[in-house]
Amino acid sequence: MQNSKSIIQINKQKLMWMDGFRTLKLIHHLRDNAFPNENMFKSINILFEEINEQNIYYTKSEIPNLEIQMKFLNKLRALT
Repeated sequence: MQNSKSIIQINKQKLMWMDGFRTLKLIHHLRDNAFPNENMFKSINILFEEINEQNIYYTKSEIPNLEIQMKFLNKLRALT
């Protein structure tokens, strides 16, 4: 109660936390039962191809450097 102004605020925080928790559980379920693990950056480039956006070039390392990651983030933000 110390971090919240009211019981209503506490209940809202619980609902938001549970929504995020359920979403994460769904993602893990889909990963374990329907879709294999994929490199996130490679998958985002596939998404860009599907929507006719230019791919972001990066070396095939699992995790590109921070500059390349920022390019991915900025491009995704521009699409929303």
